[in-house]
Amino acid sequence: MQIIFKNNAHIKLFGSQANGLSIESSDIDLLIEGFDRENKQQIISNLQQLLKVLTAFRWVRDYKPIYTASVPVPFTTYRS
Repeated sequence: MQIIFKNNAHIKLFGSQANGLSIESSDIDLLIEGFDRENKQQIISNLQQLLKVLTAFRWVRDYKPIYTASVPVPFTTYRS
């Protein structure tokens, strides 16, 4: 994270995966905190780099980034 966002950014897991209510088809909800939200193009670039890292893991099945949101979202699904 620090390599991609170059600051004190960190990831928090939330949603059904965090509270134990996930099912096999559940997605993973990640909150990224501690980065500059003012430069949307930089956020998109950083998220693209993060998605490259995440897709290297075998548990990531698919990803659908939502770059048009007010704060861009990297939506990923995983293999159980």
